[in-house]
Amino acid sequence: MTNFRSISVDAKSRTAWIGVGAVLGEVYYTVYQANNSLYFPGGSAPTVGVGGLVSGGGYGPFSRKYGLAADQVIDARVIDANARILDRKGGNGASFGVVLSYKVNLVEISPNFTAFNVSRTLEQNAIQLLHKWQFVAPRMPRDLSISAQFATGSARFMAFFQGNVTTLLSLMEQYFPELGITKEDCQEIRWVDNYAYQYESSMEWTPFGGKMDEIPVSNIPFPHRAGTSFLVVNIASWNSRNATLAQRSINWSRELYRIIGKYIPNTPSNPRGAYVNYRDYDLGTNNRKGYTSVKQARVWGAHYFKSNFDRLVKVKTIVDPQNFFNFEQSIPPYR
Repeated sequence: MTNFRSISVDAKSRTAWIGVGAVLGEVYYTVYQANNSLYFPGGSAPTVGVGGLVSGGGYGPFSRKYGLAADQVIDARVIDANARILDRKGGNGASFGVVLSYKVNLVEISPNFTAFNVSRTLEQNAIQLLHKWQFVAPRMPRDLSISAQFATGSARFMAFFQGNVTTLLSLMEQYFPELGITKEDCQEIRWVDNYAYQYESSMEWTPFGGKMDEIPVSNIPFPHRAGTSFLVVNIASWNSRNATLAQRSINWSRELYRIIGKYIPNTPSNPRGAYVNYRDYDLGTNNRKGYTSVKQARVWGAHYFKSNFDRLVKVKTIVDPQNFFNFEQSIPPYR
């Protein structure tokens, strides 16, 4: 989809048409050049494509303030199974059609931010700090978002705040004094510069709450709203030409997933959640050949979509009954 990467910003109406092949870095730069007080609430990685990000939800450092990237969609150009180009809102594009571009709302944002990026070792009470973070991060003011990464022997806390250093220090003293943030830890930046952090093998926790608690679960397919404190992602990187190292990294991720699972509820009525943009084929897949029943697909679909899964099946049955658009974890139609 790399040829579909046009970006057209209408600063007056605070909207933009974005081709699905555009990457977030291009979008942020174009929006910032048009009006540095406008922002598209997308993800953190500047090389991620807009099409995939939006179709799965698209969370980022300011989701607690503005919601997801998908929450901003007001129109879309879609090719359906009959090769018609349509304007439609909603649905997960990969299972129902080919999305060419999205029309999105842009939100007002302060051009200037304050950020900090600090690490704490085990000797500096990293585990105790991470434990406290769980309870305060989802409940902090929406202008402040603090994510956490936990790697071997240390924890890293990254904060982005719409405000000045003085106000940020006051909030940290009120909500999270144990972290010991000082003026020297903080840096004033432009919002467009906040995507420069690099990741290594680690476990990253992103807090939800705020605006995420206010948007109904049924509003879009993304279901992880009220009651979801944070999203956990295991990050592992390796040289793809080294099969041994690749398998070791995958095994590490699976083992970590298994250990964490002991502390997370997982019942048929309340399945353990998963983020559809982080495809996990260990949850289950459609049959390589032949028909996949809705019952079979629900095993993995309930993790991604929870109660919205059955609604997506109904849409699929109407718009693509022959299952033209299909892949390992696409939504199946009723037979």
